[in-house]
Amino acid sequence: MFAWRKRLVGFKALPRTDDDPHFPGHMGVSWKVDERRTYRDFRFRIADLPPEFRPAERWRGYLFEHSVPGYVDNGMMLRDAHVRGPKALLCYQCDGSSGAVRLLEKSTKLGRRGRYSFSPDPEAGVHNCVTWAFTILNEILQKKLPLVRDGRMKLAVEFLRKLGATESV
Repeated sequence: MFAWRKRLVGFKALPRTDDDPHFPGHMGVSWKVDERRTYRDFRFRIADLPPEFRPAERWRGYLFEHSVPGYVDNGMMLRDAHVRGPKALLCYQCDGSSGAVRLLEKSTKLGRRGRYSFSPDPEAGVHNCVTWAFTILNEILQKKLPLVRDGRMKLAVEFLRKLGATESV
């Protein structure tokens, strides 16, 4: 006899805070099967920026005007925030089928994927972490959550809160 397994899929968002003026916030997806949680996010690498734009105070400006290679990563920043506990991470999750979890695993394989920019164009394969997370979950869950205007973290956080997102679930 097969045991029933609890499966959840959803967003994880690390909102911008006043503590670090250079941190724009970060978002990714996660899935949980029983007690095992997996995180994925979409990011750029500092090394892909021209040397003069690698300091934190300069890379944001560069990424509004340019795109760089994008990478699906293991979401360690999100995982670490989740471990830190309440108020560290905003979470929206819903029940997921075994098929949804398999699709999520398949569509978030680690490695270079598309382009990353703070002026995303999802139709052209150019994302930031917000548009990537919404696009991935829309595909997997076959929902049509609206892409947040310009992939802005602040708007994504407001939207997720309206959906019922909570802190560190």
